[in-house]
Amino acid sequence: MPYLLNFILVITYYFIITQIAPNKYKAKKKFVTLVCIHAVLFRALANPYNYVDTEVYAEAFCQISSWSFADVLNPLNFYAEWGQGYVILNWLLSKISTEPQFLFASLSVLSIVPVMWFYFKTSHSILFTIVIYLLYPMFYYMGFGVLRQHLATGFVLLALYYVDKLKYSIPLALLALSFHISVVVFFPFYLWKRLNLNGRNISKSLFMVVVVCVVIRYLFENIMMSFTRYSHYLDSSSSENNIVPVFFLGSVVLMLWINNVYQHISERNESNIAGIILYGFAVSLIGIGMPGMGRTSLYFLYVFPSAITLLDKYSSNVMLIEIYKMGILCFVILLLLMSYDSHPYAYSFFWERVTRTW
Repeated sequence: MPYLLNFILVITYYFIITQIAPNKYKAKKKFVTLVCIHAVLFRALANPYNYVDTEVYAEAFCQISSWSFADVLNPLNFYAEWGQGYVILNWLLSKISTEPQFLFASLSVLSIVPVMWFYFKTSHSILFTIVIYLLYPMFYYMGFGVLRQHLATGFVLLALYYVDKLKYSIPLALLALSFHISVVVFFPFYLWKRLNLNGRNISKSLFMVVVVCVVIRYLFENIMMSFTRYSHYLDSSSSENNIVPVFFLGSVVLMLWINNVYQHISERNESNIAGIILYGFAVSLIGIGMPGMGRTSLYFLYVFPSAITLLDKYSSNVMLIEIYKMGILCFVILLLLMSYDSHPYAYSFFWERVTRTW
């Protein structure tokens, strides 16, 4: 019930703000700011021990807080495979407070604020974008427990926004990589962009999709096998089809192509979004039937709610776009309900000290 009330409040914010704000830009800015504060507080005040992996992160935070700076920088320390940046961040935060809740609250800010800023800068239909972000279980919902990758995602989005300014983009991407090794899939996009693979030359782009699928899958398997923490994913007998990222990214690539959006995009940031969606589609194809690979599509899926809104700006086929967006929304709600059945997280505040309910 708290998750539903949380969502209803966000919708209410939008309709109130659009009525009182003097213009659309200020309404958008106030709405995103309010939703950002709400989303950060809702996650920061949650009892983290209701969610997957949080107990491990809390224990790690307590251990890292007792380390010397030399221990933190040691590439062979116990948590080095989590990412050197994440270990350093834990150590720095522990100098302010050694309470694990402080870690979770800080990560809420660091993972949500960049996402909201990116959506504010890139979305042409901010309500739809925020709704997808809040409802799709791999975004806000899973961010309560899957801390490192969602932290990395925020900085990947910043790196994407500044991708034309390499002096900003590359350091941001490297920082994200220091939080989660899977960010390595973002770096080939710099080459992809230099080859001007933004969808305008569809035959050239499709050829490169195939090349990227082969090359990255080979590299990913070898990188994963070199880390003992992740190698078991490739040996897993579980079947992960990873079809959902292919559907989301592939469908928006198809819609952008059908509606000639690739040919009409006029702004550089929009071209970058269209380009990374096409690149992300190639990466998602790699993950079909490959255990553990689905996570690498998360960075591109986060761009998906903004990419869809390019259709609102550039397509004249309003009915087709609305039907498509409604279909995506219904599918996202279905995924949320299915996710709740498998992991029925019961929200509680951290001071209630409620133990895991699933």
